[in-house]
Amino acid sequence: MRSRGVALLLLAAVATLALSFAISTRIPDEGLTDLALGRALVEDGALLRREDPLALGTEATAWAGATPWIRESWLGQEAAYLAHRAGGPLGLLLLDTALLAGACALAHAVARRRAGAGGSVPAAFVVLVGLGVTSPATTERWSLVLLGAALLLVEALDEKAPSRRLAVALGAVLALSAQLDSGWVAVFGAVALGLGVDVARGAFARARVVAAALGVGVLSFVLHPDGLSALSHPFAYLLDRDARSVFGTTVSLSAPELGTGAGLVVELLVLGFVAFGFGGFAPGPPRGAPPLGLPSGFTGRVSPRPGDLLLIVVFAHEALTLRRAVPYFVVVAAGPLAAALETIVPGREAPWFGRLVPLALASSLLGALVPGVSTSLLTEHADALELARSIRARPGHGNVWHDPEIGGAVAWAFEGKARIWMDGRADLFAVAKVSVEQAQIHGAVDAYLDFLGRHYLTRVITPPGSAIEDALVFQHWTRDETTPTLVLLERP
Repeated sequence: MRSRGVALLLLAAVATLALSFAISTRIPDEGLTDLALGRALVEDGALLRREDPLALGTEATAWAGATPWIRESWLGQEAAYLAHRAGGPLGLLLLDTALLAGACALAHAVARRRAGAGGSVPAAFVVLVGLGVTSPATTERWSLVLLGAALLLVEALDEKAPSRRLAVALGAVLALSAQLDSGWVAVFGAVALGLGVDVARGAFARARVVAAALGVGVLSFVLHPDGLSALSHPFAYLLDRDARSVFGTTVSLSAPELGTGAGLVVELLVLGFVAFGFGGFAPGPPRGAPPLGLPSGFTGRVSPRPGDLLLIVVFAHEALTLRRAVPYFVVVAAGPLAAALETIVPGREAPWFGRLVPLALASSLLGALVPGVSTSLLTEHADALELARSIRARPGHGNVWHDPEIGGAVAWAFEGKARIWMDGRADLFAVAKVSVEQAQIHGAVDAYLDFLGRHYLTRVITPPGSAIEDALVFQHWTRDETTPTLVLLERP
């Protein structure tokens, strides 16, 4: 009994440490864009309009032809705003934490179907830390939860006599994914890859019900505010040359840097699977005789699931080339990782250990939440929010230029009373050619001054001491307000 108590304390300590990394104690600028769009959808009737409610840069008056706004994450953005309206930043933090815990719990459930506590417990903590360093508080976490749910349901479907109830649940998960977040592509993609493997192996009974569930998911786009345009938008976006050109300049769309942060998570997982591929997954001695070079705790050869290799290769490729794909790879890797780890850390030596995991995670949630509750989640945006609220309070808002990196904070502070220049939505602004013009004026003072004149932008928010500030002051713009990190300049 004492050993179980000590194990529980150790497990709770590890869980607290993992959650302290995983739970976001900040709201990123992209999260503020989601909040601003959620407010526009809920309170300003933006659900009924096709034009973007936030940005000046996509209006027909500013550009040749208005760019349609595809509300890919409309339901997730509404949920984020309603959580904030009910509980402020803390309400959003609690929603984000619940989604994080849900994604981890579902990934752990998949892992438990593959392995005992020896494999599933370490895999759960790898997922928890991996999600923490890769996915901030945005609508994306809805897709991670639904990806875990879809993988669990596909895992539970019997090959020869699949349950109709589980098939209906899978269809509902896919339909919900289509409305909540643009990450539905990863959820549908994982299920479709599994379907392809079933067809190739001749498991037609399960393939039929999975295909029907995918059909339900596709048909659910009829209920989307943008209809089938939301279904085709991600593919049209990837094929757009201007959109692809901004991938390298947008952090979430660039390749992760290996060895640090999200890149380190991908690197360790890929190397781990390569190692197990030559050890635990490779043909070798029968179960009970450890292959040469592996620890004595190794319990024998593991047979990977037929779809594991395909899922790992596809999602690892995406994670190595696209930072935003890293958390999806972490969730997909949970089951195969647990099966591989089980060969080294056999779980049957302590079967009660796995049952303590949910209790340890729950007991550590409160302690891990303390940093987010005791500090402002908007601290890093304080200066941008201050200047934007100052502009909003004035009788004539004018047109404002600012760096795209603070677009979400400015939009949230404007409360729909004024338009921003642009924010981090690379798909919208690349297709609208806004990103192209932004790139043309970056670092080019003369082009920037010409740009301000053509669009008659009357206010500029920029870092103090920058070349832009010096050029505008030389052109007799006035420093209206100054904060430690930003300065507001006004046209004479």
